[in-house]
Amino acid sequence: IDRSMDFSTITRLDILIVAFWQVLLLFNVQLLMPIFLNYMPKQKCEGLTYHRAFCYDVQGRCNKCVQGCEESICVGNDTCFHDIKKNYIFHSAADDYGQFCNSNLRFIRVDTVQFLGLLLGTIASVLLAETYGRRRVLLSALCLGLPALFFSGEVNHVGWFYLFRFIIGLCNGAGLVVGWCYVNELIAAKKRALLRLLSSWPLARLIMTFVCYVFGDWRIATRTLVVLCLPLIPVLYFVLPESHVWMALRGHRLGYTNS
Repeated sequence: IDRSMDFSTITRLDILIVAFWQVLLLFNVQLLMPIFLNYMPKQKCEGLTYHRAFCYDVQGRCNKCVQGCEESICVGNDTCFHDIKKNYIFHSAADDYGQFCNSNLRFIRVDTVQFLGLLLGTIASVLLAETYGRRRVLLSALCLGLPALFFSGEVNHVGWFYLFRFIIGLCNGAGLVVGWCYVNELIAAKKRALLRLLSSWPLARLIMTFVCYVFGDWRIATRTLVVLCLPLIPVLYFVLPESHVWMALRGHRLGYTNS
């Protein structure tokens, strides 16, 4: 039997590295959060009660009535009002900011802004990680990215919202490229299969989707995801060492031995 797949040899450090990578994936999966941030229902009702509510068909994901606004689509139909309210399952950033109603912002989507940040962050983080180390660059990205994630759910202006989502994209670039390189070098070569076996991108996406489903509001979901990802910073700062592979490549013998 190949001892490389013997689970009895797994140490607490191996478990910590795998758990760290899974939580880091939960931060990186913010790349898919625009699915929820841009969500708008097909129909919407303004008002809490049937008699005072104005219900309309949502056009182009705009958060206000655009066409057929003379009369509510639920006039004389109590069931219509309750069905629309029931199907309104998630309160999104698009509903708060109304960027799809603005012709200047309609084609500047939050996912485009975030993926632009990802592209730049990937290139920059790789260059920095080769010079300053995987751990240092990843820690810097988390210290910048998690506050940006938190504030993206607190601001009330769409411009600030886009800026923070761009910063999140930058940091996701470091999390995906430098993060994977870091944990892959840190864990023993014979146990690298654990990173694929026990942690995954689909699991991170499932957790994010579950959080959004439970809370039904993008701001509360964002705060919750920040809390879930916060342990990354103290674990990386106080527990996990710099990659010994990078230490060896840079000729840091003492650092290599300590790592």
